[in-house]
Amino acid sequence: MRLYAIHDKLFSMEIRQISYFNEFRCLEGACSETCCTGWLIPLCDEDIIRYRDQKGLLKARLMLAMSEHSIPVFNSSCGECTFHGKNGLCTLQVKHGHEFIPETCRSYPRFYRNYGEFEERYLDLSCLEASNLLVRHAGQLSLSETDAPADCDKTYTNDDAGFLNTLLVIRRDMISALEGAVTLDELISVIDAIDAYAAALQNAYLHGRESYPDEHPFEAGQAGTLDGGINNACHIFPLKASEIDDIAHSSLYHVRLKKTNPRLYHLFNLYFMRYRRETGSENGWTAAYRELFAEYPDALTWFKTYYSYYLYQYWLKTYEDYSFLRNVRIGIIHASMLLMLTVMYVKKNRSLTADEFAHICTIYNRRAYFSDDLLDEMYRVLDKRNMIPFMPG
Repeated sequence: MRLYAIHDKLFSMEIRQISYFNEFRCLEGACSETCCTGWLIPLCDEDIIRYRDQKGLLKARLMLAMSEHSIPVFNSSCGECTFHGKNGLCTLQVKHGHEFIPETCRSYPRFYRNYGEFEERYLDLSCLEASNLLVRHAGQLSLSETDAPADCDKTYTNDDAGFLNTLLVIRRDMISALEGAVTLDELISVIDAIDAYAAALQNAYLHGRESYPDEHPFEAGQAGTLDGGINNACHIFPLKASEIDDIAHSSLYHVRLKKTNPRLYHLFNLYFMRYRRETGSENGWTAAYRELFAEYPDALTWFKTYYSYYLYQYWLKTYEDYSFLRNVRIGIIHASMLLMLTVMYVKKNRSLTADEFAHICTIYNRRAYFSDDLLDEMYRVLDKRNMIPFMPG
């Protein structure tokens, strides 16, 4: 941990963490989606110095395992880390202790963002146990507050405290509206409103109207209601069938998934090989996801919690990039693709338990969240949408 100093005096800062943060316990060898396979493991300067100071065969193994990309990494092939033992445990950790393994591995799946006055902490859903915890606490998300040393340096360069507070209020109101949705149509309406409000914010700030959020606070009903019939193809969530298909044909899917993420590869193959014709039209897609929510009503809570959690983790990126609409829509894209994969799973297995949904969530997030190039490619699919912002007053 890092302690911050003013005039050589150490102090704590306000920590806001997802309420079940301290419940996390690694599944270790029992995890079916081990973090020791499927991706690069970046090494920090301290890791590199520590490993270069070793001697004998251990040093040789460490140096041979280290590969230079933009930074040195372990597991450059994104296959299985060379230190992953047959028992599912890290041999470096077993033989040399927790502090010996890379800093990335020590902190995973903990997710930190330091905003200067406070720090937020989450558990990344690319970890199976983090997804299990999210589903167990579905519909009950909150941030607990405490004072403690910060775990990371200040994340962003922006020092506009007023803008940060505005974003926090907007996030609170958006998540509150999501929590209040009790039917699928209400959830669709709330996400439509979030999308429209983000577009309005972006347009307002572009034209110098920084007072816009004070004059027009977020309200769940301002994108219109669903009374009088629903044409689901017009809504932002779920994405249109054609948009789902475009994203499925992006580099989100790759034949290498067969090795790096085989369960995700299988779900995509179900879409391409068995169910694309059935769900590829707007009517077919609408019928498919409505059938899922009707048959498995708990799924509504899981999906609104998933999108709420996304907003907790990523909405404050807007503090640095001012990309109101993108930071809302990336989450809508993720929720829509997760829905498609869940539909595929249910069509094949005729089952959807909380554990099964958490597993789908993990294998999707592990693939979709960690490449800016991939996120850009997925986001461009929505360029065809008519984005006339909602601007009351």
